[in-house]
Amino acid sequence: MSRYDNYAYFLPLRPGEKEKIPPSAIVTYEKDLKFVGQIKKNGTNNMAFIHPERTVKWMTRHAEPHKAWLGGNDKSSAIFRAWPGRGWAVVNMELLHSKVPLAMGGCRDTNFIFDLYVHDSEKLTGMTFEERYALLFSLLKDKITGEAFGHYILNEKTWLAKNFSKGLTKLYHSLKDPIDEGVVLKNPKAKMGQSGQQVKCRRPKTSISW
Repeated sequence: MSRYDNYAYFLPLRPGEKEKIPPSAIVTYEKDLKFVGQIKKNGTNNMAFIHPERTVKWMTRHAEPHKAWLGGNDKSSAIFRAWPGRGWAVVNMELLHSKVPLAMGGCRDTNFIFDLYVHDSEKLTGMTFEERYALLFSLLKDKITGEAFGHYILNEKTWLAKNFSKGLTKLYHSLKDPIDEGVVLKNPKAKMGQSGQQVKCRRPKTSISW
């Protein structure tokens, strides 16, 4: 691991179009490759760059500030302004704000956290996804106020994704709400920068931007 002592943009880990798989292939990734799954929410990739003084810089996956979201309200930023630790942190999540209408079960000012790239000013490049998620969960477990299908509730506007290791095909087919775009399958043993980290399986008739 190396130091992270000043703001520098981090490209989020995400599967591209070449990493798209059909539902029939999910079982191979679960049974043979031992991938874990997370629900992919219908939102916008969001990066939180948390300063040691706990101010937060929010950026899209294009290294630009959000155009339709200016940082949210107190509830959507409170977890990040009080992030555990004393140094820099970089957190990856899905911003649920404008893609799904409220009448169809959409959210506003809500962040769905799923990965951690920097903790206490150390880049977590030497840690596997399994190790990063374990660290992420340990940092936030005392803030959990409830649970829902697919995530832990930290507060009304901040959720933490759950990892699923079994029943991933069933998980995919259980998704019915517009807010759920599909599943992302992740290699728990892969470190940041390694190939073959993630694949995605998108539900029909959902956004194709991810």
